[in-house]
Amino acid sequence: MYQIGLLGLVREKQVKNSLALMRRAMIRIQRVSAPRPLTQLWWYSNLLLDAMITEDMALLESRKLLFGRIDRVLRQVVSSGESALEATPPRALVKELIYLIALSGKKSDEMARVLSTYGINDFAYNDKDLGSERDALNGPSAHTVMSLAKVLQTELTQTKKVLEAAAQSESQRIDDLDEFIGNLHKIAEILSIVGLVSPSNILKDEIKRIQLWKLQEDGPSSADLTDVANTLLYLDSAVSALEHAKLSDEKLAEANRVAQQEIIASSELSEAGKIVIEECEAGLSLTKRALSSFADSNYDTGHIRNIAKTLNTVRGGMIMLKKEKAAALLARCVDFVDSVLMDQDPPVALKEMLETFADAIVSIEYYLDSASNSLKMDESVLKLAEESLDALGLAIEGEV
Repeated sequence: MYQIGLLGLVREKQVKNSLALMRRAMIRIQRVSAPRPLTQLWWYSNLLLDAMITEDMALLESRKLLFGRIDRVLRQVVSSGESALEATPPRALVKELIYLIALSGKKSDEMARVLSTYGINDFAYNDKDLGSERDALNGPSAHTVMSLAKVLQTELTQTKKVLEAAAQSESQRIDDLDEFIGNLHKIAEILSIVGLVSPSNILKDEIKRIQLWKLQEDGPSSADLTDVANTLLYLDSAVSALEHAKLSDEKLAEANRVAQQEIIASSELSEAGKIVIEECEAGLSLTKRALSSFADSNYDTGHIRNIAKTLNTVRGGMIMLKKEKAAALLARCVDFVDSVLMDQDPPVALKEMLETFADAIVSIEYYLDSASNSLKMDESVLKLAEESLDALGLAIEGEV
């Protein structure tokens, strides 16, 4: 379960769902390994994963590597057995987890207890603050550059109008020279931000010349106005080149592929498929709520009386979409509901079996959520459902 979530995280696909799947794995192993020393590692990992989701923390490469290191500890437990749970959590790993928990800025009793244990006070900054600083260091995004280019075009147009009005007047004076110079300073700064450093420097030199007009009793000459007009025309051309930058052949090909995908996605068949997936997701959400109520009510079967029918409906949707593997897994889920959960004489280990069954449902839900515009889904996600049903004695016979 953890590895499926980690794979999605590394690929940056379904990030929140991937984090939620990893957190579910941490909660489960924390429960089964308590009170051994290594339980502390699962607890801290669970808290950080929760903070990553709720505080929308940045998914940096270093954080992916951190969760990868936790995966290695998990694999060590799998290979060495229960004795591995007696190991002290790696100090460096714990230190990094605690730092990120503190950095998240999330407020909860558990978070406060952990930070208090290590004598850590609230930081003067959080992950979002650091993210803003990183963005500033990385420079503006392409969207920001295009937005600023449009602002520049507007400012240059207004400035040229002021200059034109001055040239057509008898005195050739600019009514508010300080405001005019202020606008030019603003344009120079924006040019620098969007990467047009050379035009920005040319304009700054021009501003120095314009400031001397204050000392001229007769105002600027026609030649001075013409020079400034030529500079503004040059800047206008530079901004236009930025705004209408050409795509490389590779980018154009990628754009064509995206366009083709969008055409496919807009087809009636694709739209119908999306509706089917939405209905299936609603059915699985209903199933999860029913299972939760079933567990909370000390296994009152009244709460799950209709989930076999609901799961069969979801199975029908998978058959419509030609997702045979998922349909076969859902058929086994229905068998489990009918033969185990609805049995008036439930097994002793019903609680554990119910959790394992919930893992299978979550896996299928994750599978549905992986659907792309072309209705392709990540078949590897179903491995968790297969393993869960296998543990319940409901494995699929043969290959599907």
